[in-house]
Amino acid sequence: MKLIQLLFVSLFLFSITVNAQSTQENPITSTNVTGYLKIPDISGESKSSRFKDEIEIFGLASLIEQTSGNSLGTGRIRAKANMTPISLVKNIDAATPYLMLANMQGKVFREVIITLVKSENNAQTPYLIIKLQNVSIKKHQIDSSSNRQEIISLDFEKITTKYINKGKEHEITYDLSVGK
Repeated sequence: MKLIQLLFVSLFLFSITVNAQSTQENPITSTNVTGYLKIPDISGESKSSRFKDEIEIFGLASLIEQTSGNSLGTGRIRAKANMTPISLVKNIDAATPYLMLANMQGKVFREVIITLVKSENNAQTPYLIIKLQNVSIKKHQIDSSSNRQEIISLDFEKITTKYINKGKEHEITYDLSVGK
């Protein structure tokens, strides 16, 4: 079952669009920035004034799955959902060696911020902000055949997700370590 889940996540990462500007764009071959990764002590090459020195990302994949065996209609769930690490697609850049080192050392970052943006009126507007706490790089993969890009997977204990649209914000926080 875990192999099937891993296969699903892999297929999702490589085939589903995550770019707000295009409905047909593959994140592995995309040249459009979909967001930014802010990770302590690791600088990226973003030239955006709003996201200067952050790491540009071109795709994001996440899977939350409820695996409980509850019966329909009972209104009771006996298990917590499983959440896979969040996978990000990015170009090989100045951050690459430091991300590799953090992965090899099992370094834990107190907070990491992922900001997804959409282009509006020649400006990048954040629409989804994901704050992760107690984060480690679970996986680092370089694929030089795919537009010189790499994939990193972030494992974490706590997640706060905020969606922003037309001045309205919708936010949730979930602590995986305690299940609420």
